[in-house]
Amino acid sequence: MTARLIRDVNPYTMHIRYLRIPLAAAFFLSLLYSIHGSEPPAEWKKVDAKRFSFFIPPDMKLVPTRGFDSYVESYRGTNIDLSFDYGPYSDSLNPYKNFPGSVTKTLKIDGKEALQVSFTNSSTSGYRFDQVIAIHFRDLGDGGNTLKLWATNTLTLWATCRTKEHYSAVEQIFSTLRFNK
Repeated sequence: MTARLIRDVNPYTMHIRYLRIPLAAAFFLSLLYSIHGSEPPAEWKKVDAKRFSFFIPPDMKLVPTRGFDSYVESYRGTNIDLSFDYGPYSDSLNPYKNFPGSVTKTLKIDGKEALQVSFTNSSTSGYRFDQVIAIHFRDLGDGGNTLKLWATNTLTLWATCRTKEHYSAVEQIFSTLRFNK
């Protein structure tokens, strides 16, 4: 009788039964990762920009920068230059989606949807490096603008890299972004 039961079992159903728990675990872990992002390496420094924070490699130093209508900071490292623009008029990155060879993707960081664009800039752009990777978050709220006198705040982080191989470090910086509630 036991032999008959094993013989009558559909092998496809058996495989699904054994895969159910690992697949559920993988799904849960990927969901957890998309909500919480990644932990930065221990030696990275935290940048606290009041409304949000992120981590950068230890070689990156603050560069004096002045914003006109928003909160702007810039950091310079050996292989990466990074800046952010937080305010109602930060760059939407839409024009760069059509650059030749550009790569565009939508992702979620700390529960907020973002547009990420990477491309090669011209050597006459005025930047130190030509490889660009940037991320833009739309509609981050009014930042305490209770009178609604201006548009809602947005955030763009813009990085230029020595080579495309440095994109992964910038993407790790992006993944450490946290928005303060």
